[in-house]
Amino acid sequence: MKIEYLLHEGKQNCTGCMACVNSCSNKCISIQTDIEGFWYPVINHHSCIQCGKCDSSCPISSTINDQKEKSIIYAAINLNDSIRYSSSSGGIFQLLAEKILANGGIVVGAMFNEKWEVVHGCVEHVDELYKLRGSKYVQSCIRDTYRLTKEYLQLGRKVLFSGTPCQIAGLKQYLKKEYTNLVTVDLICHGVPSPLVWKKYVALRSNGKKISRIFFRNKNLSWERFLLEFSFENSSKYLMPLDKDLYLKGFLSNLYLRPSCYSCHFKGIQRKSDITLADFWGIDEILPDMNDHKGTSLVFVHTAKGRKVFSEIQDKANVKQVDLSLDEITRYNSSMVQSVGCNPKRKRFFKELSENKLPIDILIDKYTKVDISTRIYRDVRRKAASISILKKVYKKIF
Repeated sequence: MKIEYLLHEGKQNCTGCMACVNSCSNKCISIQTDIEGFWYPVINHHSCIQCGKCDSSCPISSTINDQKEKSIIYAAINLNDSIRYSSSSGGIFQLLAEKILANGGIVVGAMFNEKWEVVHGCVEHVDELYKLRGSKYVQSCIRDTYRLTKEYLQLGRKVLFSGTPCQIAGLKQYLKKEYTNLVTVDLICHGVPSPLVWKKYVALRSNGKKISRIFFRNKNLSWERFLLEFSFENSSKYLMPLDKDLYLKGFLSNLYLRPSCYSCHFKGIQRKSDITLADFWGIDEILPDMNDHKGTSLVFVHTAKGRKVFSEIQDKANVKQVDLSLDEITRYNSSMVQSVGCNPKRKRFFKELSENKLPIDILIDKYTKVDISTRIYRDVRRKAASISILKKVYKKIF
């Protein structure tokens, strides 16, 4: 089978999208986690009937070619400040989801379960959309949501499905046809961290306390310098900036991403999705009047279907079309078009993780520490950047 051959060639070939599991009508494919905490398909050959559905549903081994028009790019901000504050950037996902729900539809996306694991689930009411808002820097388990999506679509209900680019590719490959009542939204993805590392980190931070909320993008400082937040039922909180929190440091250091993330097949301007949402990094240089440091969404609209639904929400948003060159996109959002590099310490990190000798915070700290020469280099670069900004301000004033 193609799937087993791809896995034999290397784990970088499997994204863990679970399209193969959803497609197997004989239920002979199970998902098992490896020592790094990532899940991979395992085929029971005793019950397998060699139908080939798993191979044809794999977005890596067999790819549907979508013909896309040129993407239209926007800066966008939800006019509802409370929704925007509880969103990762400009709160545009909420408006798209509200539009689908208003037409009797279903919204599918990543949420936390009762164990604070990240899974894909379905939402049918506006007051449940909070579950799907906000970035979750962990690989989400798709479970059976591809199959459920197909059932909803065949019943004639509208579906908004959101996920990483590989998850959208997996859904499209699983469905094998275009549905007019399906809208897909992906994001500019840095890569997905190990659910095992996240599980250990949650246990560390909770330390026996009951968690009431986890938010990866708390904007108390600003949208640009967001905080990782753990809130507990005893009213205590853990709040730490992205450059200080150990879990986020490991994530941004590419220390424990899924192997497929280092050679992602789904990068590029043209996407399988109808709409791509992202943070509008670099907005101070490109469109400064759209930045109040509360979060602005960068929106790529790829299809006619995407244009239609996006046009229907613009009365509830501040929207400006922008003409970004490829150079500008890659300068501020390089993950749109290229995979991140593999951290050279990754293998050693996971070896020590499997040995379970060090607490997860000490282990991450050990492998994200910066040597003195690198620290000096970064300090020099930072000071040079500050001087450059001061010069620009000086020129504007005088």
